Amino acid sequence: VVIATGAEAVLPPVDGLEEARASGLVLTIDEVMAREAPRAPGRRVIVWGAGEGAELAVELKRAGHEVRLLDANPAYRPANYIGSRGMAITGLLALAGVVVETGLTLAGVEGGRARFTRADGAEETIAADTIVVCQGRRPLNALVKALAGKGLVVHTLGDARTPRSYANAIHEAAYLARQI
Repeated sequence: VVIATGAEAVLPPVDGLEEARASGLVLTIDEVMAREAPRAPGRRVIVWGAGEGAELAVELKRAGHEVRLLDANPAYRPANYIGSRGMAITGLLALAGVVVETGLTLAGVEGGRARFTRADGAEETIAADTIVVCQGRRPLNALVKALAGKGLVVHTLGDARTPRSYANAIHEAAYLARQI
């Protein structure tokens, strides 16, 4: 059995996040970028997580949204699967006029407002129509666990194994195909 079921967005524990998701205020990057029935963000958008969300922030800015790109890290660091596109993305951010605001961690969400804690401990509350959470990915591999101990040979590929670049998934699949 070959399992390549991908990965899903991580939602960290944040006060009020579940209620904000239920109201449509908070979306994941997957929901905004879905092929079928993508969720449209409002005019004022906070993209939280520059590592994954930088390209989305540029696209939203180009589409006419007011965008703030916030990240908890002390400096912009592309997600591990961005690879060699990191420098190009930095250029696109500058060209679009999107600034990565670093050192901001989402502390709570309530009533159309997001509360962020800065690295120095100060808090900032920001009003937004939509908050897009881009805080990493985790494998979608429940099927691997369900098949454990059933006497089957199970191979897990790509993001179902560990979220990384598509090149890793292609390499793993090609290698496995040669072994079978």
